[in-house]
Amino acid sequence: PNYEDPLFSKFGSKPAWSFDDVIQYLSEWKSEYQGTRAIVEAWNDPTIHPLPHAPSLNIYCMYGVGLPTSRMYHYRRQNASENDVPFIMDNEINNETKRIIIGIKMVDGDGSVPLLSLGYTCAELWKEDSDMNPGKSRVVTREYKHEGSFQIDDPMRQGPLSGEHCDILGNHGVLEDLIKIAAGDSVEPRIVSKIEEIAKKIREHPINAQEKNNGDGERDGEHVDGNNDSSNDKDEL
Repeated sequence: PNYEDPLFSKFGSKPAWSFDDVIQYLSEWKSEYQGTRAIVEAWNDPTIHPLPHAPSLNIYCMYGVGLPTSRMYHYRRQNASENDVPFIMDNEINNETKRIIIGIKMVDGDGSVPLLSLGYTCAELWKEDSDMNPGKSRVVTREYKHEGSFQIDDPMRQGPLSGEHCDILGNHGVLEDLIKIAAGDSVEPRIVSKIEEIAKKIREHPINAQEKNNGDGERDGEHVDGNNDSSNDKDEL
């Protein structure tokens, strides 16, 4: 393939990569992006390591939304003994306003993965004007709102409009979009959730805003994803 990144051209001719090849590639990639947040130890972490410099690359982020999904859990300490763990789920905590049910904080998602994990990277970190997308690759976020229905002939599934984590593989809209992508047709972004509002809150968090103003792309500690926000706004994440 005619890769834009010289490193891909260098390694692309290999029929297979050994473990040493992977380490060498990642080491050279780290050197190429010196000064960014790219580090070999976290090459698979999209919040730290940038995409490759590949202008012709198209990334499609397709996932379901609209289902209550667990994101945080409340624990309480119990009297420890040799046979007991020191903490257990606190199922006495309930707060309808904050969507806490028997100690479990519920948010939007696909029933398994919360919205923040599903969409934040594509909708925010990989924007074309981001330093995490050095080649300005096209990134399309396409969400599918769950509209499940009972199927008398297949009661374990939720129909052609399901956005559930596994069931979405049978979603007719997803299948149509996959065929379009494979055929080279255009698929446009579609966001029906609050992922852009969530991304804005994270972007404007004092710590992240300070990082942007400094312009160095680095700071001590981890990137704030909303978990460290002590305000009530985190209830939406």
